[in-house]
Amino acid sequence: MQVLRLSARCPGVFSFPNVCRNSGAAGLVRGRPLAGPFWFLGRLNPPTRRESWGTRADQRVQPAARPALFVLLACALCLHPAGIAGQESATVTGRVFDVYHRPVRSARVVPMERRIESGKLRLTPGTPQASVDDSGMYRLSLPPGRYLLAVIPPPSALDFAAIFPAYLGDIVDPEKAPSIEVRPGELRPFVDFLLLEVEPHRLTGEVDGIPAAWQASAVAVSLYAATGYTGPLRTVLADTRGHFVFDRIPAGSYELKAAGPVNGLSGLDPKIVGASPRYGSVHLDARAPEISGIRIHLRAAAR
Repeated sequence: MQVLRLSARCPGVFSFPNVCRNSGAAGLVRGRPLAGPFWFLGRLNPPTRRESWGTRADQRVQPAARPALFVLLACALCLHPAGIAGQESATVTGRVFDVYHRPVRSARVVPMERRIESGKLRLTPGTPQASVDDSGMYRLSLPPGRYLLAVIPPPSALDFAAIFPAYLGDIVDPEKAPSIEVRPGELRPFVDFLLLEVEPHRLTGEVDGIPAAWQASAVAVSLYAATGYTGPLRTVLADTRGHFVFDRIPAGSYELKAAGPVNGLSGLDPKIVGASPRYGSVHLDARAPEISGIRIHLRAAAR
């Protein structure tokens, strides 16, 4: 019986050097290379005159060569590009504009993470996140999977009232918002967000319980949604007498949280300083165009 001989005439390829006419493989051509991802196997134990895949004892592959062949084959399967591609990130790009077609600079596009607290849905910004540049563009790299993407507010307040988080399709209800699914290595363009204008409301109030030793503007007041999104929607610094103002706020239920002493803001988060911080909060429903007389009392943090 005629047998195919395995050789490595050229570095990096295998070939079928000789095929007999009566071997049943007449379609094979002498010296035709066999390309593939395992070209380097040809460098391992190059075939000798007596090493071939035969039936007689003097034609069989030497036993010592087999383990090394199998080890390299296993390594090649692990390192093959088809296996690496499964770990490759996807890229989502798009624009974030307001209703006046202006870029929403420094807003962030994030994947939202869902969890249930006390029977209520809570939404937390996940990672990774992408910041919107001066032209309104963002670029977000994500592992393959399905995501609920949203725009969360920038550090600086907008000059009109808009609801955050904002989801795809100009939707503000996370239960109705569409999600997207991305595959390994995919580039998904034109995933755009538009912020719509809503009726504005104004909130004014005062923080009391501020120690006299604290410096001016040492108290930050943050606005949170009472349900759903867990991040701050807006943060302002109170003046020396503890007065604060929130302009252009959408209607809704909110938690106002005061904290101090602070040394400025990091985005929308107050930078708490000192060893004895104080906190206070109050719940309110913003229904009327203007709500005044809100009072938040600071108390020492529980130890």
